[in-house]
Amino acid sequence: MFKKMFISMIIMTIFIVGSLVYFFHESVGDTLGRTGSLENKLEKTFENEDYYFYLSDQEIRKAIEKGTTSIELVEDFLLEKEEEATLSEAVFAYIETPYFSAIKESRKLYDHFGRRPIPEEIKQELMDQYLPIHVRFNENKGYVYDIHLKQGEEEVEPIRTMTSGSGTLKTIYLEVEDLDFAQSAIVVAEDKVNSSVSTQFKVDFSEFK
Repeated sequence: MFKKMFISMIIMTIFIVGSLVYFFHESVGDTLGRTGSLENKLEKTFENEDYYFYLSDQEIRKAIEKGTTSIELVEDFLLEKEEEATLSEAVFAYIETPYFSAIKESRKLYDHFGRRPIPEEIKQELMDQYLPIHVRFNENKGYVYDIHLKQGEEEVEPIRTMTSGSGTLKTIYLEVEDLDFAQSAIVVAEDKVNSSVSTQFKVDFSEFK
C-alpha cells in the first residue's frame, strides 16, 4: 500500500515539475534568448529583385567566397557610433544585410561540414521582408536596454526583438517596407530605467552591400 502511494507521489511530482518547466519555457523562452526559434517564425523569402539589398547568384557566390576564406566577417557591417552616454553598456552595433547573412551561413556550413555551399543553399536562409540589426552589450546588460530605430521624425517599430547570448546581444527585426533606404537612420540603445543612458548608432544604408 505504502509502496503504491510512494510511486504515485513520484509520478505526480514529475508531472507537476514537467508542467511548470514547460510553462516557464513557453512563457519566457523568447525573452531569455532562444536563438533559433524566433528567427524561424519569420518567413524567409528572397525573391524580390526590387529589394534594396537583393543579391544576384553571382553576388551570393562572392559572399560564399568571403565567408569560406576570410576571418574578418562583421567589420564591414559595423555601425558608426554617434552619441554615447558615459554609463552606456552598448559596445557596438551591426546591420545584417542579406550579403552578411550569406557570409555567416557560408562560414557556418564550411566550419561544420568542410565544404563550400552553393548559392541555392544560401538563398534559402536569406530574407527580403525583414532586416535584422544587432547590438552587442557588456555582460548581460541587453536585458535592461530597449532598441529602436528612428528615421527622420518617425520611429520604426521592430516586428520582433530578441535577446540572446545570455543578454550580451539584442536583435531587432525591421520590416523592409517600413524603411526608406534613401534616408539615413539612427539606432538607439536606451536604458529601460534611465532614458538618459543611451547610445546612438548611425545607419547609412548606402554604405553596405
